[in-house]
Amino acid sequence: EDELIKKQGNNQSPESLKYGEFCNLNCLLIQSYIFLNNIDQNLIPEEKNKDEESVNELLQINENQIIEYFELKKKLFSSKKVKFRQTEIFNLPKFLSCFDPTPIELSQSDQFKITFEFNKAISDDDKEQLGSLIFSNLLKKYTRFKNEDLDEFFKMVPIQKIRLLDLLIHAMLNEGFTSIHAFYDLVFILSGCLNIEKSESSNTSDPVDHDFESIFINGFLPKFKNTIENSKYLINSLIVVWVIRSILIKSQIDNSQIDIMNTLIDRISSLIKLNLMFSCGSHSVLHSIDFDFNIRNILNRGRGIFSELTSKHVVLNGYPPKLMNLFDVEIDESNSPNEEQKMLQNHDFKLFYDALQDGRKFLPKSLESDTLLVNCAWESILMYEKEVDKGISYLDLALKFCSEIGNAILRQGILSIIWHKDLSKKIASLTKLIDKTGNLPNDKIVRSEVGIKEEHTVTFLTQIMNLLDLLMDANCNLNEVPIFNYDRFWKDIADYSELGFIPTNMILNLASGSSSPTDTQGKIKNSSNKQLVELAAEQKPVNYHLCLFQYQLIRILYLIGKLALFSELHTHPLISNDVDAKIVNTRKLFFTKALNSIMKQVKNPTNIRLKLPEDVNESLTTVFNLSKDMEVDSEFIKRYYCCLLYALDYHFEAEKILHGIKEVELFASQLLIVVGHKVNDILENNTNPNLIAILSTNLKSWLKSLGPPDYRIHTISSKQAFLELIGIVLHRLPESFSEYKIATEFLDFLENPLFKL
Repeated sequence: EDELIKKQGNNQSPESLKYGEFCNLNCLLIQSYIFLNNIDQNLIPEEKNKDEESVNELLQINENQIIEYFELKKKLFSSKKVKFRQTEIFNLPKFLSCFDPTPIELSQSDQFKITFEFNKAISDDDKEQLGSLIFSNLLKKYTRFKNEDLDEFFKMVPIQKIRLLDLLIHAMLNEGFTSIHAFYDLVFILSGCLNIEKSESSNTSDPVDHDFESIFINGFLPKFKNTIENSKYLINSLIVVWVIRSILIKSQIDNSQIDIMNTLIDRISSLIKLNLMFSCGSHSVLHSIDFDFNIRNILNRGRGIFSELTSKHVVLNGYPPKLMNLFDVEIDESNSPNEEQKMLQNHDFKLFYDALQDGRKFLPKSLESDTLLVNCAWESILMYEKEVDKGISYLDLALKFCSEIGNAILRQGILSIIWHKDLSKKIASLTKLIDKTGNLPNDKIVRSEVGIKEEHTVTFLTQIMNLLDLLMDANCNLNEVPIFNYDRFWKDIADYSELGFIPTNMILNLASGSSSPTDTQGKIKNSSNKQLVELAAEQKPVNYHLCLFQYQLIRILYLIGKLALFSELHTHPLISNDVDAKIVNTRKLFFTKALNSIMKQVKNPTNIRLKLPEDVNESLTTVFNLSKDMEVDSEFIKRYYCCLLYALDYHFEAEKILHGIKEVELFASQLLIVVGHKVNDILENNTNPNLIAILSTNLKSWLKSLGPPDYRIHTISSKQAFLELIGIVLHRLPESFSEYKIATEFLDFLENPLFKL
């Protein structure tokens, strides 16, 4: 500009004047940039005073709070590598781009004739870098400093103090300067609070110095609150808010602003505790979310976000369900610790347990055990649906979480939601496939139709039965419907909305007449934007008898009563005892096949007094119980099973059933057929012509009239065993029965000396 004046004098063109002004303004900024990069050479630090007040006194907090702060900072920074941005990359063009080219003219009495506003497009990231450039060397260099030491600094930085305060806050959040005293002093000066203590007004005409309340309180603090709520630097945010609150206390401003700062402190502390908890384990849930973990995002995502994040972290790291229910457990160093103590002997489990207990001090409602267990069960189901190969283990995990839920209403509610989401459809598909083919479907079909591997089919059915067992065992009359309150520091959190953390169809507001908790696609309906645990509490009580009926149907893998099968569990379809005769016969046929199938696994006995293996008895008991539940004639089952045992020569086991049979004549007629099949078996495998010769004509005709046996036939080489069977028949048949004559002819045949085995 000076060169232009020399060349053109006062006859400068408008373009020249603008160009000269542009050069002048940029010179001011360039000089400021050079000064800031050499600040450590321009200012001399003051030595730390020995009588300097402690940090907790400075921030007006108790000593335990500041001790805990430094411990938390150490833990957080040791759990991850923290890399701060280097100020060297903030070059001159970047520096210049942060400012509006049109400066503000201040009064002539002010030492600064020109100050610059920020460019409207400046981002928080730019503010962090600019603030670091301006203050990093100063705060790293100085332990404490006096106000007069900063005169040169303010002269060389043409920015209003309130704007500098904004940059200082952003720099502190990002950098986390260790000199808390120096940071406090700078905030104290830049806020204008210094002049409140002075008896005389300041020489500077910076507006902030003259109107602390309008500029700092009404202008800066709302923006500051927004900055803190959007900051992901939680541990640094805590010290920044402490400093601002301390200044507000010293300024003797009304308590409403101090209350706002206290709420911020409590919220930051809550998130820090959660952050520590999420640093436990090998997989942090914070790496799997698509938003910054800060106050604003938590408020936007609504109620339930804390329990959802924690539950996802629990499932990701495989923490045991019982861990959610542990309270005040002490490690037992003895040789006989209980189950809970053994669990906490695991280092990783103990770390998470301690962090969870600390988190519950701030978030007792969100981290309540039943609330976490409900969400953990749901998160496990989501993992089950995502991973076909490992999914079956997640279904089992979901049921384990459900079994730990103390409130029966919540337990039944979440189980009902899980059932209706997808499982009922998968069971229906699987049962139809089995009904169609008569066997378990192959891997390709079961993957396509049911979403599981062929080798997991039996395990899947077992888990479904466990689910229905849990549903039926939940006695909702023992508990009241829980009330879900807000955590103390988060009462203004948004209602659960589609911004919620779980993007898994939970948040859909679907209008439907169905009372099922899910829609036709298995998505959870949430017409009132409630969190999952509230939806679970509102589910209708299930129909116990319908659950039992479906349990039975799943157990036998056979489609009976299609109208009731896979109905919504709270509905009440009419399940009549008056069953069609065709259905009755079908049920009888099924159970005879089931009994034969079990006995096929049994080895042939070497003598008639042998007992059945224990595992076979367990399977048989299951069949008997199911047949009773399905109201199949118990006498029919007893007669058939007793004949089956005699057919295989398990006389000792058959005798246990024999004495309980009431319809003895019918049983004797059926047992006579078993004897006939045994004789036919002997005649077919015996080359002795004398056996055929000693048979009566009537007996020969009767034996030929027998069709294929309904039983597996095994005959021990014992005439005594045959005589025992005929004795049972003769003892129970009236002489007027035609079968009695056949039995007597069998007795003559067996007692004939020519009959030999």
